[in-house]
Amino acid sequence: EPYRRQRQMCIRDRTYVDYLFADCDKVYQYCNSKLKLCKNADSKKIVYNIGFPRFDLVERDKKSSIKTFLWLPRWTTSTDNNEKSTFFENKDVLIKYFQSHPELSLIIRPHPLMFAHYIDTGVMNKAEVDAYKQLIIDTPNITLDENPSYIGSFKKADCLIADYSSVVIEYFITGQPIIYLNGTKTIERSIADAFYVSETPDQTLSFVQKLADGIDEKADLREKALNRDAYRSDVHTRVIEALLN
Repeated sequence: EPYRRQRQMCIRDRTYVDYLFADCDKVYQYCNSKLKLCKNADSKKIVYNIGFPRFDLVERDKKSSIKTFLWLPRWTTSTDNNEKSTFFENKDVLIKYFQSHPELSLIIRPHPLMFAHYIDTGVMNKAEVDAYKQLIIDTPNITLDENPSYIGSFKKADCLIADYSSVVIEYFITGQPIIYLNGTKTIERSIADAFYVSETPDQTLSFVQKLADGIDEKADLREKALNRDAYRSDVHTRVIEALLN
């Protein structure tokens, strides 16, 4: 989603842009291809790939055993064209798994629009939503996060389980593993290769169990991807320096 917005802005507003700070390599490559011969009013280049300032809010280099999992189901359904959700495939499977593994914890943080959208479109009714929330309340090692900010859950989680979401890259910067439940064709290759990409609920549970057992086969690929300049800390400092210098 951020990639689409920045690409659209690059096309629509390029004659008015003095500085464009990309939030990922794909945005940089696209916008730089359109603006690489352009200079701003100070005769400096327009497009920069030095990181996204919001990344500085993320707690990095968190080292711990993997016991707490954060699940981010998307607000769509499995039949929508807009980046499909895997909520209905996983909602019962994950609950049952964590009920039988009390040594692990699961935080469920649905998109803020998800339950309301499901009720509005008739794929769930209010009673079903209430019953699902009550099931979570009744399970000691599972919690429902409906706070406005996701930062708290990010700090608690040792691993992310996620559908497509614009905040996945922010969690990736923590250095912790990600089990990704959608296709990766729109994601930078080096980052996609560092995800545990799951195509079925059983595969998701297999990844969860391996990580809980201390088997993290993607750790080196995450570290390699995060060594790039765009993902280093102090992004705000580099942005200020680019503007001043």
